[in-house]
Amino acid sequence: MARYDRLVRFAIYRGSRAECQRDPAWLDSIASEVWTGFVGTLGRNPDSVPRELKTYFIQIARHKCIDALRRGRRGHAALSQGARELDDLSTAQQSVSETMSIAEEVARLRWCVSQLSPEDQALCSQIPQIVERRWRDVGRAVGLAESTVRSRWPGVVQRLKICLERRHTR
Repeated sequence: MARYDRLVRFAIYRGSRAECQRDPAWLDSIASEVWTGFVGTLGRNPDSVPRELKTYFIQIARHKCIDALRRGRRGHAALSQGARELDDLSTAQQSVSETMSIAEEVARLRWCVSQLSPEDQALCSQIPQIVERRWRDVGRAVGLAESTVRSRWPGVVQRLKICLERRHTR
């Protein structure tokens, strides 16, 4: 809950900004409904945990906002404005989810690089030059021959892939 509560609250705020600004308790009540709904889903079927929790929480938050707006806290005109805000949320949903996924991948990659030997970490520090195929410059920077850098790099990449796969399954 600590990990995803900010995302849930952000999705609720994006989905019903005007209502959140008008009534500060609105955000808390909808967030509470999201978490209650999630726990209820797990209680009914513990094996139903989705792979992409971020997207799942954003969808739950979106649906809870729609439900609350339909319950009649606001009039019909305000409801259509809320629906427009929720449509904006659905378009922003992917970008928020993608950004968070990328940030998590970067964190996993950094952890995996920290688990490598110092020599392999030195090679990883030269990724921009490696991508540009500037093997000679990489060799000079890390104090190895160009041929050694070329032959060693695929092994480093393989170790990083294995580490990332293990971290992703956890």
